[in-house]
Amino acid sequence: MNPSISALHKLQSQDHRLTRLEHKLGAIPRRIQELDQDLERLEAMLNGERNKTSEIEEFKKSQEAQLAEEEEHMRQSKGRLNQVKNSREANAVQREIDSTRRMANSRQEEIKKLGDATVEAEERIAAMATAFTELQKKAAVEKERLSAMSKKLERDTATLRKQRAGLTDGIDKD
Repeated sequence: MNPSISALHKLQSQDHRLTRLEHKLGAIPRRIQELDQDLERLEAMLNGERNKTSEIEEFKKSQEAQLAEEEEHMRQSKGRLNQVKNSREANAVQREIDSTRRMANSRQEEIKKLGDATVEAEERIAAMATAFTELQKKAAVEKERLSAMSKKLERDTATLRKQRAGLTDGIDKD
């Protein structure tokens, strides 16, 4: 076999290996970027859940304040009930008390639902935070592995380039 053909064949094999290594080396930064983007998305979701929970808590506090106002209004109405002079006024005050009581009862139910929703949201947040922390640890391990792989691939690529340069010296340019 012609030595030039043999050298060209070795050079072609070397070029294929070099191309594969460079492709693997180029994929590492993309993989690291994907890991970072996944972590950012999960963190954004976690922060969104935290924001929703704080909004629910604020709404619950406003409902509790309105409930306190309604209870104070019922106390005042009951005080006026003792001061009425005729049955018509007594009926009007009693209707007002009943209406306020119904609103207060429905508000109490709403507050209870908001409290339950807050507890559920906090449980979800705790689970998400745990999963996020675990994912961060796994991502850190994966990044270290990819970094080590990158260094190894860079060394292998440099070695192959040196070997390739040695092979090209033995080949006639024509």
